[in-house]
Amino acid sequence: MRSPSLSRVILALAFVAAALLGTGCSYEWLFPNTEMTTVHPETDATRLIQEVYVPITWIMIVIFVVVEALLLYTILRFRKRRGDDSIPEQIHGNTAMEIGWTLIPVVIVVLLAFPTLRNLWALAEPPEGSDPMVIKVTGKQWWWEFEYPEEIGVVTANELHLPVGKTVRLELTSDNVIHSFWVPRLSGKRDLVPGRTQSIWFTPEKAGMYYGQCAELCGASHALMKFRVIVDEPGDFAQWAANERSAVAGSMTDPGPAAMLAGGCVACHKIDFPGSPFQQRLGPILTHIGSRTTIAAGILDNTPENMAHWIKYSPEVKPGSTMPCHRMPTEDDPAEGCVPVSDENLQTIVAYLQSLK
Repeated sequence: MRSPSLSRVILALAFVAAALLGTGCSYEWLFPNTEMTTVHPETDATRLIQEVYVPITWIMIVIFVVVEALLLYTILRFRKRRGDDSIPEQIHGNTAMEIGWTLIPVVIVVLLAFPTLRNLWALAEPPEGSDPMVIKVTGKQWWWEFEYPEEIGVVTANELHLPVGKTVRLELTSDNVIHSFWVPRLSGKRDLVPGRTQSIWFTPEKAGMYYGQCAELCGASHALMKFRVIVDEPGDFAQWAANERSAVAGSMTDPGPAAMLAGGCVACHKIDFPGSPFQQRLGPILTHIGSRTTIAAGILDNTPENMAHWIKYSPEVKPGSTMPCHRMPTEDDPAEGCVPVSDENLQTIVAYLQSLK
């Protein structure tokens, strides 16, 4: 049997290494503007994570290169050659080498333990004197609810607004299964466990929009459980909070609320206006939904077309969604399980929701 040439072995190893690099880092080192990158921290908390992540990564790369080089040398140097049927010299171990390759990993792990434990303790609680703003985060199926403290008095969904430069402490829980809160550029991952409150803190340092995702397999629409963190300048945040606290204009004599009432939206949603019967919080609060950038937990841009499509086909758009579809049955589409809503009423509902700024 012919032995593989050195060039073929090196080519195969290079191909495997490139494939692993491509799948492992999603090209984030080459394209730093990737939305979900973990290697460009934007808060004090993510820099603490980076302080441990970077040296560990380089140490692992060095170990990988050394081990693979030794392995490659051994394969090529001691491979069976054509016409050589001799049995290689048999050895029974080398005590010095065995002690060495046992102690070296122990020393490396011990050295890495010091910065790891130091930063873990630092991440356990916000820095002293930071006076963090506490926000309650509840994981739903499959969307997010954000409840701000009493002095701010805001409850919203799927878009978390924060003031730049202000430390926040998120108190995380779930009302169904285990979820995981993750905004790679702002914080590490933290599970949301039913019946238990866990916390995570960070201080956003740069205004902008950051993308988050549930990072714990939680059911049929786990991959569609997204959200956005919008970091505002302090004045813009105060203006946003004041607007969120305010009720919207309207009454039950208006076409929009009347159409929503007929469509059964009153069973799950809250909308604040004088005399509003919409007071439920089973689904996202809709009082200012027109001002949000997305709908359906970050998977659709907030446009009239997408809003209409989401209302008509919610279980198809988000499998397992507890929101029923809203459309009239036709000969081609029996619309099983849907709430019957005419196209005219649907357009009235969409126009009304889009107006809730």
